[in-house]
Amino acid sequence: MILCKKLYKDFYLKKDVGFTEAEFQTTLEEFLGEDMDDFFTRFVYGTETPDYKKYFEAVGLFFYNSDDQVKPFLGARTTSSGGNVIITGITAGSPAEEYGLSVNDEILAINGYRMDQTAFDLFIKTLESGDIFEILVSRDSVLKTYQIKMGGKNTKKYMVKPDFNDTSQKKFDYWLRVDIENIKGRPVIYKIVPRYIIRLLLKMGIFLLIFSLCRVLFLIFNLASFPIVYFTDFLAGMWFDLVTVAIVFLPLGALETLPNKWRGKRWFQIFLAWGFHITLFLCVLINLIDIEYFKFTAARSTTSLFTMLSFGDDLQQQLPSFITGYWYLLLFLIVLQFLGTGSTNGPIVLLMIAPWFLVETNYFSNFHGDTCSDWSWWIWTATSSAG
Repeated sequence: MILCKKLYKDFYLKKDVGFTEAEFQTTLEEFLGEDMDDFFTRFVYGTETPDYKKYFEAVGLFFYNSDDQVKPFLGARTTSSGGNVIITGITAGSPAEEYGLSVNDEILAINGYRMDQTAFDLFIKTLESGDIFEILVSRDSVLKTYQIKMGGKNTKKYMVKPDFNDTSQKKFDYWLRVDIENIKGRPVIYKIVPRYIIRLLLKMGIFLLIFSLCRVLFLIFNLASFPIVYFTDFLAGMWFDLVTVAIVFLPLGALETLPNKWRGKRWFQIFLAWGFHITLFLCVLINLIDIEYFKFTAARSTTSLFTMLSFGDDLQQQLPSFITGYWYLLLFLIVLQFLGTGSTNGPIVLLMIAPWFLVETNYFSNFHGDTCSDWSWWIWTATSSAG
């Protein structure tokens, strides 16, 4: 595994090229610290077969044939062409070769019965090793009859059975260059889900928590318009946030998950990071604008807001007064942006500061829905209540 990573890093990432056989051998020798000329000469470029049993058993892996039996075998591959059974291949050393069948022979009949592909397949399945049958074929428009004795073939289905002792376990761990204890201690999800998928899901989770906190801020600053909040509002808000996050992440999700040759490139990871930062910034900005915009219109902002701001130069003239008058929104924007992108523990921090917001603004005293003294329930509800 480490060797493959080294080849990937040294050739694909650094040079954007593949590697030759000679370069592979050189990299392998550097990795092992041994001369591999004899190995490549005998087993790679030569025809010798390594003693797999010896080497695998040394690391605690034992191979065995789980399906060791003799099955009937003819050795002729056939296909149906226009309703005719045509031989397309003959296995060397098989009964088909031994008794004279040839490629492109058309099988007409067996034991006097007309054959099509289905009938031929069914007949072959009824035979046992040693059975004799008569076959009529057409070869270059000449009819030929052969007596064939069905052969047998030993089937092989190899299985591996680990059986470690102290010595073989150490060799096995060294062979794979794997920290077994570290792998055992990792969450199961890291073993079955690609890291880039987990990274995408974590980003979506951060978005979901940021949106929930924005909803809490919206409710805090507009309590007069929402004197009563029920538990069902939490469910509606959570559903709305999930749909919003799914839509917002469509382009980012496509870039993260669709197969591409740039995923390991540093510039591509920087591009994805900036895409996440900019998307988060815009989403948080719009949500914070709504906190004060709602007080004037009793409605959340739509595209009409941006249309209105695009007329004339009102936005440029009033921007300084907006910043000084609503400085706290700018502060919230900076904090939320940091929590979403600048801290690996962003979601945990969000859950910690949400109750503080609620206590400081007496939100609990304005809540008239189902009550519960359990703090964990308050945190869960507060961070997801619908505005």
